Amino acid sequence: MTDGTISAWLDTIMNIEVFAFIGLLIWIYFKPDKKDPARNDPAGEDKQHRRP
Repeated sequence: MTDGTISAWLDTIMNIEVFAFIGLLIWIYFKPDKKDPARNDPAGEDKQHRRP
């Protein structure tokens, strides 16, 4: 292997790591929060404060 090939492989591996990290951050951002009942309700309403 020449230096150019090693550099290309290292660049590819680092790009994959960066995209995986960004994907992880996006997944964490959009993951439903178990502490917030309004986010888990499909209608988007809090059942405790709904009027009869």
